[in-house]
Amino acid sequence: MSLSPQALPDRLQAWLSRLAPSAARPVAQPLLDAPAIMALFHQARQQTALATSQQDVAHRRLGDSRSVYRGAGLDYEESRPYQAGDERRFMNWRVTARTGELTMKVFREERKPGTFILLDRRCSMRFGSRRRLKVTQAVRAAALLAFSAQQQNMPVSGVVLENKPDWHGESHDPLAAFRLINAAARPCPPCQQASGAPSLVSVLKLLQAMLTPGSRVFLVSDFYDADQSIRPLLLGLAQQHRLTAIHIIDAAEQQLPDAGLLELYEADRQHSQLVDSSDPALRARFESQAAELLKQRQRLFTALGLGYLHLQTDTEAIAAVLAQA
Repeated sequence: MSLSPQALPDRLQAWLSRLAPSAARPVAQPLLDAPAIMALFHQARQQTALATSQQDVAHRRLGDSRSVYRGAGLDYEESRPYQAGDERRFMNWRVTARTGELTMKVFREERKPGTFILLDRRCSMRFGSRRRLKVTQAVRAAALLAFSAQQQNMPVSGVVLENKPDWHGESHDPLAAFRLINAAARPCPPCQQASGAPSLVSVLKLLQAMLTPGSRVFLVSDFYDADQSIRPLLLGLAQQHRLTAIHIIDAAEQQLPDAGLLELYEADRQHSQLVDSSDPALRARFESQAAELLKQRQRLFTALGLGYLHLQTDTEAIAAVLAQA
């Protein structure tokens, strides 16, 4: 039995049940153990040391990134007409003398931006056909991002997105990154029934009200439910923050393996269908439509001027990919 061309797009996010962990596998183990997390910590520390000069911690806290805030910073930004209540010490006397109108200096404040990481652990992320699950690769990427921010003295915050989202508030505590990654690396068994996890749209709505302007925001997900409805939310966030989408992809999502008769499940595990994966025509249609779906997801972010990276589950040198963010 083969899947019709009309039904195929609806099955692009349904994955091979034969690749799902069986009951005998140790699904109660964490995605990353303590040695693996520490190895990522040391990798982030080494990369940060190579990318930045050796500075005193107090100096780095002054801020070396351009902020969205305007105020009494160090860098002159522009001049504007005097307004009642302005401090005389910021008067631009040279322009005032030349134009005869009271003019004030406006400075760009220097502030260390915070780093916020959204890590998706919902059902569609609990799949993998090459080396590791998508969610495991997502945790590895998030760990490097969080530890790198920590090394640069940036406050770290985030949310682990699953049935009950786990929020981590912004903190300069050196252990904040470890708490976030330990929560993200908790055991992640496959979903056996429909998930009650919130949608990506609902979480993005919350971010607009809770993030400090100027934050670096990383969305680490397979963007299973990302569609045009998130465009205004992404645009609103991008006006005040620096957004980067890290798209986690498994090879089986791009090319259906020739494995005979397979039973494919929807992400919610409620519907399944038998598919003859040995059919060359079916595999060709799958690959073509999967490529188009990937392009649509990429255009969703790049059309808004946001950062976009895709990361395969079998990629080992993830630091090289994240360096492009």
